[in-house]
This record gives sequence, C-alpha cells and structure tokens, in this order.
Amino acid sequence: MNFNDFRVVSVIFGAAVYLFLLVFVPLKTNFVLKKAGEIVIPIKKKKIFLQILIMIFSALLIFLIWLRDLGIFTDIVVCLVADLGCAMSLNEISMNRFCGLYKNGLVGNGHFLAYEQILSLQDFELDSRVLIVSTEKKSAEQFIFSSEEEKKSVQKEILKRNPRVS
Repeated sequence: MNFNDFRVVSVIFGAAVYLFLLVFVPLKTNFVLKKAGEIVIPIKKKKIFLQILIMIFSALLIFLIWLRDLGIFTDIVVCLVADLGCAMSLNEISMNRFCGLYKNGLVGNGHFLAYEQILSLQDFELDSRVLIVSTEKKSAEQFIFSSEEEKKSVQKEILKRNPRVS
C-alpha cells in the first residue's frame, strides 16, 4: 500500500467514524433519558454555537488529510482528534435540550450522572453559578447554571434525593 492509498483509507475511515457518531450519539441520548426518568427541575439550556463550530471543523480536519501531505502518523492523529472533537461536541449538542435534574440523576455537560454516583457537592469559589460534583470515580464534574438560584434549587433537590451526599 503506497502513501496515497493510505491517505484515502485514512479519510474514508475518519469519515466513517464521524458518520457513525452522528447516528450513534442521538440513539445513546434516548437510552440515557429512559434511564434518567421523569424530569424534576429543568435547567436553562446553554448556547451550542461553539459545539456546532467544533463539529464543522472536525469534518474539515478529516478532509484536510486529503488535501495536505501530513505524514502517516500525523494523518492518524488528525483523524483521531477530529473524531474525538466530533464525539464530545455531538454529545453536548444532543443532551443540551434535556439538561436538568431527573428522577434518577442529573443530566448536563453532555452526560448523565446518577444520584448513587454522587459523593459530595461543593460550591465553586470564583463563580456562584458553578456546582462541583464529586463522584465515585474519584473525579469532579462542574455544572454551570444560568443563575445562583437555579444552582441552589438543584443542589437542594440532590441533597433531598440522596441524603448520603455531603
């Protein structure tokens, strides 16, 4: 296989993964929403302009390989970066309209966090609209709300639904 053939395969593979993500992520969103249950407190939606731009530029990155001779390893890295950007942005775009506190957990930042996974809630000192949620996976998720009141109502509801949270 010569270098030109490899570039064609890279573009086709990168584009196939991109298209797979376009189909798979919305299906995953439906699965997550079924797991989340009924909505308790809806959260104001974020603007998704940046995520749409990332989606567009991810597609352009894949086709950059077709136009430029970047080298075999660079082609692979560019495809992986483009597909990763697509996955992250598409996840946020598809979950954005469903952000909120649900019967079984919290939906925001492009994913679902079940109450059982939440260990503690902390306020962010620099911004009163940010809630830091520590999870069982030893990670911390930041949820940004449109107002401090919205954050406090969600925080209060999480504490009510999961008393072990500190």
